[in-house]
Amino acid sequence: MSDQVLYDAALVERVIFLGREGRSRAEIAAELKVSLERLLAWANDHAEFAEGLELAATEARAWWDQLPRKAVVSKDGVFHAAIWSRTMAQRFGSTAHRTPDATDPEAPPRPRVRIEIPYNGRDARRRGSERAGD
Repeated sequence: MSDQVLYDAALVERVIFLGREGRSRAEIAAELKVSLERLLAWANDHAEFAEGLELAATEARAWWDQLPRKAVVSKDGVFHAAIWSRTMAQRFGSTAHRTPDATDPEAPPRPRVRIEIPYNGRDARRRGSERAGD
């Protein structure tokens, strides 16, 4: 890689295209033959490139998000959930399968459930350690 590549506004469209292929920022930098640091420096120096890089990240996320849907509707229908989950966790961190935070105003309300089990006349089960003395 060479950081001798000069910034060109035409790179914005290339970055967005690469994002549509599911590419990460590191992959985009490698494709452009620049370091990741140079790519981020361009984003800091050029607002249109920063916007293109953010759109590329959104496009990449959409590409990855559609994979399980396509797998489910494919002819063979084989979907490996464990592999998918690990890929998402590695690719996007904890936000990939985030449990909504109770303080998040956009989170749907969590249902409150109360389960009442009628008494059946039997003693509650004792824990295993208490049974050891029997």
